[in-house]
Amino acid sequence: MRVRRGGALVELPLALNDIVVGRDQVGHMVDVVVRIDGRPALGIAGDGLIVATSTGSTAHALSAGGPIVEPTVKAVVLVPIAPHSLAHRPVVLPASHHLELVLDAGRHPGRVTVDGAEGAPLRH
Repeated sequence: MRVRRGGALVELPLALNDIVVGRDQVGHMVDVVVRIDGRPALGIAGDGLIVATSTGSTAHALSAGGPIVEPTVKAVVLVPIAPHSLAHRPVVLPASHHLELVLDAGRHPGRVTVDGAEGAPLRH
């Protein structure tokens, strides 16, 4: 996983279970735009978004309303955390897709965490 800050890339550890892009401050929402293979696919406004592997689907993602995915299935699960809209539901995608998550510049800063470890702050 890579985070871009300005023109620099910041490397974060590989995730076994999940990556969470969430709010950095209590009481503020984040807007996360998801691009799949370079194309805008969905935008989530709320407390954040969990991107879980099939191994991690039974942990944080499940508690946020995500599906259980059999661990040998090569998939990722996108699970909104407390979405502002009731229309947002978990999505299961093949792991072969390239996902890009971008914070909307009009909202508050966010934070990314990998497998629950200390996170890194995010800005648009």
